[in-house]
Amino acid sequence: MPCILLAEPDGPTRNFMVMKLKEAGHEVDAAENGQELIILLSFRRHDLVISDLEMIGKNGLEALREIRRHPEYMSMPFVLFTRADPRLKTDNQHYDNLIQELDALGAVFLPKTPENFRQFPMIRIMK
Repeated sequence: MPCILLAEPDGPTRNFMVMKLKEAGHEVDAAENGQELIILLSFRRHDLVISDLEMIGKNGLEALREIRRHPEYMSMPFVLFTRADPRLKTDNQHYDNLIQELDALGAVFLPKTPENFRQFPMIRIMK
């Protein structure tokens, strides 16, 4: 059974996402922030990391950077999501840089939208 590591600071949202992923047949470990994500990653092999960008302490991007420094995690699929969609802010260099860095780190950006949440039960991990 595929195992997903989820980092989401909002308790109700985290619980909803865990429920949907489990309904889809995945094992799920959940963290509240990037530091917990790093700790949980060290205890168990995960097939996918899904992390919020905006978290107190170590945010999702900082956790991604730390994970990618380890060769064994270089190819681990990583999805970074947030309420704001940086792609819609093309006039802001900060957001352009974020998207470029995510591409360079091999991560996928996913805006937090109702449509994307509805797709969680359809997540399939190909090995």
